[in-house]
Formats: sequence, structure tokens, C-alpha cells
Amino acid sequence: MLAFWGLGCQSSQEPPAAPLAAITTAGTGDACKPSVRVVPGDHTLTADDAGLQLLALEGDVGQDWLDPLQVAWSVEPARIATIDGTGYLRPVAPGQATVKVVYHGLVDTARVTIEPRQERAWSFAQDVAPVLTRAGCNTGGCHGRAAGQNGFHLSFLGYDPAGDYTAIARDEKLRRISLFRAEASLLLAKGSGRVPHAGGVRLKPGSPEYALVHDWIRAGARQEQGKAHGRVVEMRAEPASLRLDEPGTRQLRVLARYADGHERDVTRLAIFRSRDDSLARVDENGLLKIQGRGETDVVIRYQSTVLAARVSVVVNPRLDYDFAARPRANFVDDELFRRLQALGVPPGERASDAVFLRRASLDLIGALPTPEEIRAYMADHDPDKRVKLVDRLLARPEFVLFWRIKLGDLLQISPNRQGPGAYRYQEWIDRCLRRNQPWDEVVRTLLTAVGDPLDPETGGPVNYALDGLLPNEQAERTAERFLGLRLRCAQCHDHPFDVWTQDDYFGLAAFFARVSREANMDGRVKVVLNPKGNVVHLRTGKPAEPRLLGGRPVPGAVPADPRAALAEWITAAENPYFARATANWVWAQLFGKGLVDPVDDMSQANPPVHPDLLAALADHFVANKYNLRDLIRTVAVSEAYALSSAPVAGNAGDTRLF
Repeated sequence: MLAFWGLGCQSSQEPPAAPLAAITTAGTGDACKPSVRVVPGDHTLTADDAGLQLLALEGDVGQDWLDPLQVAWSVEPARIATIDGTGYLRPVAPGQATVKVVYHGLVDTARVTIEPRQERAWSFAQDVAPVLTRAGCNTGGCHGRAAGQNGFHLSFLGYDPAGDYTAIARDEKLRRISLFRAEASLLLAKGSGRVPHAGGVRLKPGSPEYALVHDWIRAGARQEQGKAHGRVVEMRAEPASLRLDEPGTRQLRVLARYADGHERDVTRLAIFRSRDDSLARVDENGLLKIQGRGETDVVIRYQSTVLAARVSVVVNPRLDYDFAARPRANFVDDELFRRLQALGVPPGERASDAVFLRRASLDLIGALPTPEEIRAYMADHDPDKRVKLVDRLLARPEFVLFWRIKLGDLLQISPNRQGPGAYRYQEWIDRCLRRNQPWDEVVRTLLTAVGDPLDPETGGPVNYALDGLLPNEQAERTAERFLGLRLRCAQCHDHPFDVWTQDDYFGLAAFFARVSREANMDGRVKVVLNPKGNVVHLRTGKPAEPRLLGGRPVPGAVPADPRAALAEWITAAENPYFARATANWVWAQLFGKGLVDPVDDMSQANPPVHPDLLAALADHFVANKYNLRDLIRTVAVSEAYALSSAPVAGNAGDTRLF
């Protein structure tokens, strides 16, 4: 990940990573020598690359990505390539061209080689489908709706390019394309507005997008032609995060890496969305106009890949605050204060003893302190009395009674869901809390329990299987509760704001397909396994096979109860979601909202406010063997938790950074 700092030679706590072109750091004597550089430097465009977004970088040390409107771009010879004012280069003919950037008298050049166009390979999924998505043809308000539009149906946001290809190039007796006169194709005629089209002009004649679809049809309109690059295996943005001293304009660049290793600039094929238009607006080409102070994320989507680029402007650029003098209790404070310092946001003052006593009592045992407890605490002058208070509260029986309610909310324990077994379920949760049973063991037990949900000894966790009668319902709730992931959108189509596909959705549902309920003669229900149970994939119409999220195969043979393999994967130390989701949930219980909010939406489009802090909490949770009480204590004894909610000068407008 790249970090970006102020102009010139400002120092940073962590060095910026190199961009695509290698960055060579000047010697000590030239550390502040002004310079400008073209990124990515010398580059080769293959015949199927639509173009190349260039960025300008100032300085070898303390690098700053420059405002594209403050630099001058040119390319020679113009018969080889063209370049616009934001630095986007488009190939015209095979050959070599020299790109020049000028910034306040500083100059740099880069050579771009364009390979012969006769080597052009075509892929409907990689070339045409993104153009239709970007044009809005396959949104829910147009041809991407469930029933399509006027007899023409496309998959929502292009999640099924094979089906879209058939709809365009094969359905309706090939009436939508004309291989003899590409420009006469109904797809282009309607998209360009030459024929009345309810959606208006989507492919403007003369535009690169129109030309691409036209050339694809003229080349034979095949699903694959020539050597294709395969599926997208990685997408990244440059800059991946951007921190500025002042509002301004910056350009984003998006790159996709394919299965064969080829890397393509897809800036003009991606879709951009700012999560806070009041702070930063982004246009369809990734040009950022940052107009306020604070922080937001820009969500970028290309095909079924989603990522977010963070945009920050220092809130108080002239802040005079001694962060080093602030007391720190543990790593929580180190991570939080480090980031507040970088963004120029002062933390609040320490809450008073009376406020802390009330806060900790309500958060940990759900009750106000008694008058006697208040007097005793206020009279105590022990400097460690806050830590000792937290430890006393965690040891009280009321902690179990109160956090059983919190876990009951997480697991949605209710007679309306589990019937009379809800009481056994709650009793079992109580026992787990009293024993401080590791959270990974609790989750594995919940996910694999079978038997009588009313059994006083073993029935408690069996009730988990009664919450949701269908495999897909159990899969959705499991993902939300233990992984912090919302998968429901992926039932009908690939998730529009995350990386999950229909295959991920039904692959996860297949783990629960063998769970069955049997009623005895007395009407009591038991949870059993049905070896013939299956869940049908909505798109293929065939039984789905158990598949871990992200396409990971089940290690070894699928057990008789596939949930066992799922439970092992979910609670494994290397699982990238489980510990983070639990740490985020605990933070939300003590602070009112999570580092990711909502807590069950830890998607690529909703990154954590403090990513390093969340990672540190998750690592601590794993290192301490999933000790839930220890995780709660770690947060509760931190100085971050002890801060007053009253604002101070410099943070009065903050609702995000805690």
C-alpha cells in the first residue's frame, strides 16, 4: 500500500512504497532537490490496451502526487499517440512516442511503445462487458433488471458475461449485431441514439467506447478471439491512499492484473463512487476534486472486483499538539494516536473519574454504580484504579448476565426463532461466558451441533441450526455474525459492492445443505444430517458443491457433515475475516459503532476507519487464543476508551475517527 505525504521534503513515519515504475531515492546531498517524474515511466502498450493513465510525481523524497491540472502533458509524435490534460494517453498507431510532463519548469520524459494492432486479441468479458457496465446498460433500472428491458436482458453489472454475450450476439436471430456492417448493428444504433432508445445515448459516436464495440463487431463479435488474458486476479489503485495538506485535485489510476500475468490500465473502464461527495467528488474517469478537510473513501469497481482508495486532507494543518505527552495504556492508544497525529486531529481530554465509572459500569455489567461504589471509587487515589475497576467488573456475575444479552443479539436468540429451545440456547451461552470459553470453540460448536435442541446438557448450541430453515439463510447469517460479511446480494448476481460471486454464495450455502429437522411422535424437533441434502445453484440449476469463500477448495475430502470443514476454516488463525469481525464487534459494543460500521458490512467498499488498529486488535485476539473477555478488557483499559466525549478545539466536527 502506498502512503502519500505533503510537498517537498516533509518527513513521514513510514516510507512510501515504490509505484509501478521504480523510484530511485536521491543521495543525502540531493534529498531536497526539486524534480518531477512521469509514472509509470517507460511502458509498452499491447494491441488490446485501450490506453494508459499517466501520473506526475514530485520529488524523490517526500513524494507528492501532483494536481493533474497544474502540469502540462505532451506527446511526440502525435501520429503515434494522443494525451489529454489529465495525462491519459491513447494509442493511435504502432511505434514509439515520447511523453513529456512539465511542472513549474521541471521536466521529465517517458517512452511509450505501442505494439502493432494486428495482434489485437478480443475478449467479450474483458473488453466489451466493462464498456456496457460503465455506460449503465446493465444496471437495475435498465437491462440489468430481473426481467430485462423490452425483451433485452443483461446480467446485473455484468456478473455473467457469458450470458450477456449470448443475449447480444446470439439471441433474437442475431438481430442485435451486424457482422457485415458493424455500424448498422442495433446494439450501436440504439446505444448511440440513432434509433429511439428509452435509455438515451449511452455510446456517443466517435467516442473510444463506441469505437471499441464497433471494432469488436467488425472483428467477428466473438466471445474470445486470439490469446485472451484470462480472468482478473488482482486490481489496485494508484495512489492506493492519498493524504494532502490542502484540498485540491488529483487523478486516480486503476490497474488490473490477469491470470496470464498481463497488467492493463483499466482507469477508463472502471466505475468510481465517492462515499462522501461533500468532501471529495470523483468523475467517471477517476479525477478527484477534494473540497473539504477530513477523510473518505473512493469505491472502485471493475467487473466483479471492488476496492477502495482512501482520500484524506489534514484537518488542522497547523495543529500544535504534543501527542508524545499523552499517556498510553496499550497498543490501542499507539495505533489511534498515531493516526490522529497524521491527520491533525487532537484527541479529547481524559474523562473524569465519575464519567469513567458510569461508562464502564454500563458497558460491562449493564448497571449504574451504587452510591456506595461511587463514593469509594472517588475517594480512591490509586493511579491504577481504572484498570482495577475494569477487572472487578469483568469478574462480577452481572458481566455474564449482561453480555449474554449482547451475544443473544448477535446470534438473534429468541423464542420466535428457536421456539422453546431458545432458553437452552441462552443457558449454554451463559455457561460459555462463565467459563470464558474461547470464542473459536464456541463458534465451532455452534456450527456443527446436532441432536435435540431441548436437551438440558447438549441442546443449547443445536438451536443455531433452527435459525433459518433454508441452507442459504443459514449461510447468510453465519457470514454476517462471524465474518462480518453481507452475502445476500450475491444470491441473484455478483455482489455490486464486494468481491463475492454467485458461486461464493451457493458454495457457502452448500455447507448447510445436509442439515435437516425431524419431528418425533411427540412433536419434538431434532437436528439431523441428511446425506442427500443439496442446494440448487440459481444460475446453473445444478446442486452446488461446498466451496469456501473466494473459491478456496475444501481441504481433503468433504466430511459427512460439511459444516465441520467450514467451521475449521472460519476459526483458523489465518482466516482474514473471523478475528477482525469479532474485534470490530467488541469495539462497537464499547464505542457505540465499529471501526467498520455497520459491523456486519466489512466489505471492500466499506473499509475500516483505522485499518492498522483493527488489524492489531485482531492479531491480539488470535495471539491470546480467542479470549473474548481479554479482548473486551484490552479495549476497556485503553486511554482511547477513557477519552471524554466532550469536543476540544480541532475535533469538534469529527464523527468518524473516535
